[in-house]
Amino acid sequence: MNTRRVSVWSAAVVALLVAASLTRGARAADAAGIYKGSYASYSAGGDYGTVTILINDQGATTCDFYSTPNGYGRITTGGSVAATAPFLAMSCADAGISNGGEWYAVSDSSSLAGGSISGTWTSAVGVMNGVPPPTGSFEATYVSALTAIAPAAMAGFWDDGFGGFTILPAGAGLVITYIGVNTAAYTVAGQPYGPVMGSPLWLVSDVGPTTIFPGTAIILNMYTPAGPTTDQPVPSTVVPWGSLSITFLDCHSATASLTGPITQFPPMYLHMLAGVAGAPGC
Repeated sequence: MNTRRVSVWSAAVVALLVAASLTRGARAADAAGIYKGSYASYSAGGDYGTVTILINDQGATTCDFYSTPNGYGRITTGGSVAATAPFLAMSCADAGISNGGEWYAVSDSSSLAGGSISGTWTSAVGVMNGVPPPTGSFEATYVSALTAIAPAAMAGFWDDGFGGFTILPAGAGLVITYIGVNTAAYTVAGQPYGPVMGSPLWLVSDVGPTTIFPGTAIILNMYTPAGPTTDQPVPSTVVPWGSLSITFLDCHSATASLTGPITQFPPMYLHMLAGVAGAPGC
C-alpha cells in the first residue's frame, strides 16, 4: 500500500471522528479484542489483502493491513475508539509512515463492538499527480479476547529480513537484543567518527514488562557495548544508544522501530523465525 505525503485530509472523515467523539462515554472495554478479516480496493486490479485490528481496554487501536500483491507492502498504525454506541466508531491513521504520506481507515455505522468492524480505507497516493487517491473497504470479525501473553511465549529469534531481535524472558521481565547494522555514520568537522555506515550494531535493552498485551507498544531504552567489535569481542561496559518501540500483534508477528543517536530506523515488520525448545506457547 504505497503512499505519498500530502497535506490534505478528508473533510468527511474528520467530521465523522468529531461527531463520534461527542458520543464518547460507552466503555471502550466493550470493544476490546482481536478482529480479523480482509480489505480490497474499489478499483479493478487494485490492492487487497488481510486486515487485523486490535482494540485494548483503554480504546487504543492497532490496524495491520497486509497486502497480498507483491510490492504493495504493509501498513501498521494506531488510532482510537471514539464511541461504542450506537455503533463502534474507531479509526487508525498515519500521516508520516515510512513510504510517505497520509493513510487512514475508519469504521462505518454498521460496526458493532464485539461483532464485526467494517468501513473504508484511503491512501493519499496519486493526489500529487492529479489522480484519485486509492480507496477501498475492509471488514474484520471479532475472533478472540485481547489477553495478556507471558514473555516466555515470545522467546526466540525474530527476523525482519535485514537484522534480528532475540527475546529473552527473565524473572524480572523480558530482555531484547538486536543484531544488525548502523544505518548512518557519525561525522565531526566533516570527518567520519565512530561506527561507520553498514558496520555491525549490537544492542541490548532494559528489562521489559512481565506481561505483554497484543497491540500495546513496549518502549525500552537500548544500550550498545562501549568497546568490543566483531573482530575483537572483549568484555566491556555498555553505553546508552537510543530506544526501541515494539508492538506484538500476536505470538508470531510484531512491528518495531529503533531510534538511535543519529536517525530513526525504518519501521520493521517482524516474524518469529525460531522459538525456544520447552518454552510455553500462546
